Amino acid sequence: MVLKGLKLDDVTVASMLPGCSHLELLEIGKQLHGYAFRHDILIENSFVASTLVDMYCNCRKVQSGRRVFNCVIDRKISLWNAMIIGHAQNEHDEDALMLFMEMEAVAGFCPNATTMASIVPACVHSEAFANKLGIHGYVLKRGLGTDHFVKNVLMDMYSRMGKIKISKTIFENMEVRDIVSWNTIITGFVICGHHDNALLLLHEMQRVEQQKNEHYYEDDNKIPLKPNFVTLVTVLHCCATLSALAKGRKIHAYAIRNMLASDVGVGTALGAEALELFNRMLKDKEVKPNEVTFIIIFTACSHSGMVSEGLSLFYRMKDEHGIEPTSDYYACIVDLLGQIGQVKEAYQFINAMPSNFDKAGAWSSLLAQLWDKAMNVRKKMKEMEIRKKPGCSWIELGDEVHKFVACDASHPQSGQLHGLLETLLEKMRKEGYVPDTSCVLHNVDEEEKETLLCGHSEKLTIAFGILNCLPGTTIRVAKNLRVCNDGHEATKYISRIIEREIILRYVWFA
Repeated sequence: MVLKGLKLDDVTVASMLPGCSHLELLEIGKQLHGYAFRHDILIENSFVASTLVDMYCNCRKVQSGRRVFNCVIDRKISLWNAMIIGHAQNEHDEDALMLFMEMEAVAGFCPNATTMASIVPACVHSEAFANKLGIHGYVLKRGLGTDHFVKNVLMDMYSRMGKIKISKTIFENMEVRDIVSWNTIITGFVICGHHDNALLLLHEMQRVEQQKNEHYYEDDNKIPLKPNFVTLVTVLHCCATLSALAKGRKIHAYAIRNMLASDVGVGTALGAEALELFNRMLKDKEVKPNEVTFIIIFTACSHSGMVSEGLSLFYRMKDEHGIEPTSDYYACIVDLLGQIGQVKEAYQFINAMPSNFDKAGAWSSLLAQLWDKAMNVRKKMKEMEIRKKPGCSWIELGDEVHKFVACDASHPQSGQLHGLLETLLEKMRKEGYVPDTSCVLHNVDEEEKETLLCGHSEKLTIAFGILNCLPGTTIRVAKNLRVCNDGHEATKYISRIIEREIILRYVWFA
């Protein structure tokens, strides 16, 4: 078109810039910017300016986008929205909020659904914005509470505040749920630690999709619900947390069939080389580690005994990566120190935690390393009004995850499970097994301690696996607290007696 001597107008420039934005073709976008500037297309054209701002911000050049915004005289709401979205997407939350207030108070524009879809996440992420619940009231006041996109971000907001029931209520009241809606609620359950419910929602999404396929032409509002890479990354995390190997394999197969396995997010979720991937991530200037990244790396350091690497990263994460240490990170480091016997250092580390932090996770990690001194730790926790999370174990069977707590009698097969464990205990004693009652911290006699050991959640879960999993298959059990010495020793004996492999996995962040 240019070679033929035809002049580009504002419509042409505005149509080409979104392509530069999505493909991150910054240099071509700059050339279009220069052309618009030279031909006076930009100064009074808010539409062209909006596409330029979007292009620069999507290419992570927010200040360049802001300069474009500042030079436009007649700013329409689309330009304000583009700049607010640009700030919010690049984690400039305070800038987004300040511009939002300026748009309403100075320019006199009323925010629309597009505005609020970016402002709500900015409110959630901004530490300076304290009244996070108030933003929902503002949305309702502006008459935007029924908007589909606004509902999605409100679901995300409440999930990140730990109010998953409110998120679920919003989700259930939505007339139209697209893949973003489903991904948001599934991710919300993961954020709140309800991994089994997240997997159930995936099944529900697939069921809804199957029903829609059967009646596709009966309702024009039906939206395809095919899981995408965001869905897969989220549910793969659930499978890892719940030790749901069979489900993970199905999801992996789905990813391969739908050409999603090579996606960056899915590939990372499937990858086992966490530390190597992390180092490669740091070399890539365009990719930044986030909060979840550090949880994974600290856990990898703990399992590998890489104390110096974990500690070094902990002390550098704020200055070098802009990630503030939280109570979860402190718990990771306590676990890391305890793994190699540095109990005193772990105790000092807990005492150094900010006073406003929840220390329950850190104390639980320390308690797992101190069975001989655990009573003192429990006493200390009681004095500080810290509750240790109850231990539970779980196992995947088909599409369901079965959970057990210590001395559990609620399961329909409870009688069979306890009976099987008693039978196994007799066989284990003949093989030389001696219960390690030092793991029992209750003030009872030795015989009762042995009975309590038999009811530990991981043993009940193993018994369930023996009764219900196909003969000869590996029994995979996960537990949310570190398994005691007796639990490990008993599992070895049971595995030898039943001649089956048993994998007992500790998942501290469940």
